[in-house]
Amino acid sequence: MSARKFTDTHQWCNSCEHTLSHSSFAKNKLRASGLQLYCKECNAKYRKAGGSREGNLKANYGLTLQDYENLLESQNGKCAICGSTNPGKVDAAHLAVDHCHETGKVRGLLCNSCNNGLGRFKDDPVILTNAVTYLENQE
Repeated sequence: MSARKFTDTHQWCNSCEHTLSHSSFAKNKLRASGLQLYCKECNAKYRKAGGSREGNLKANYGLTLQDYENLLESQNGKCAICGSTNPGKVDAAHLAVDHCHETGKVRGLLCNSCNNGLGRFKDDPVILTNAVTYLENQE
C-alpha cells in the first residue's frame, strides 16, 4: 500500500508516516474519516513528551517547528487568506495549520476566522464560490 493511501481499512499517520489499519487510530468525530490524523502510538509519544508545541505540530501535521517557521516566512508572517498577522483567538499565539481533512496534507497557515470559515463551508470550493456569488449579487 502506498504512502498517504486511504482505504476502508487503512489510513496514513501524519506523524510516523506509515499506512496503518484503522484500529491503530483513535476515533475523531470531527474528521471526515472519523479517525485521528496520527496513530495511537504516536499520540502516546506526544502525550509522554508533555504535549509540547513541537510535539503537537509533528503528531497532528507531520511538521517540525522549523517547517512551521519556514511556512510562516513563505507567507510573510500572515494568514494565507486574509493577510492578518493576528491568530484571532485569545488563547492562540500562532496561526493555525490548515490541512486537508481527507489526506492530512498541510495547505498553509490561517488565522482562526479563516480556518473556521473554511471548515464551516466544508472545505468545498463549490459552496465557497456560491457564497462569493451570493455576496457579489447583494446590493
